[in-house]
Amino acid sequence: MARKIGIMAPFVDRETLVDLKKGDTTAFEKVLYLYEGPILNYIYRLIKHRENARDLTQDTFVRLYEKASNIDPDGNFRGWIYKVATNIVWDWLRKETKRKEVPLISEESGEENSYLIFPESLPSYEMSHLETAEDTARTLQKLKPTYQTILTLFYYHEFKQTEIAEMLNTPLGTIKTNLRKAKIAFRETLFAEEKNLAKAKVESNKQKLEHGLSFSKN
Repeated sequence: MARKIGIMAPFVDRETLVDLKKGDTTAFEKVLYLYEGPILNYIYRLIKHRENARDLTQDTFVRLYEKASNIDPDGNFRGWIYKVATNIVWDWLRKETKRKEVPLISEESGEENSYLIFPESLPSYEMSHLETAEDTARTLQKLKPTYQTILTLFYYHEFKQTEIAEMLNTPLGTIKTNLRKAKIAFRETLFAEEKNLAKAKVESNKQKLEHGLSFSKN
């Protein structure tokens, strides 16, 4: 499974980050303009609810402004703001007692400190031998939540494994192991799906042929 280009990461220059760190509102508005869309998209894909996603996006930027003094202008700002958004989502999900909670980290890793709710459909990936977004969504839906999350962050949002480990508060070794297993599970699930589709197509053609023969006899 070759890694392809996903969402283009907005670029924020160092000077803007320095000003943001000082609490400059113009710098904050610039960052808001660049990242509001990507963050809203990210949160929506996790909770699949537009109004709540907008509210949580607003909360993310409020938190960003409040914690701006912690920003490292020479660090990974994109990873930092996505981590803020992730924590906002987790806090919200923990309070949603009526929602179905799904462990983010697999039981076999021994780490179950965060939760996510996964959407009915996931973004399109430019992965090998995939022809349509429907193929991707159908395949990903059949994977365990841990694998769905890591593949989404790694391929669609193009985060490095070290960044994912930091964002999910999970050991890098666990992320590497789960990413490797996720790729294998994706391939196996995809091949099984393709086999089932081919079988269904053959059966459909058979029924059409039998129907045609029956019609011709009449």
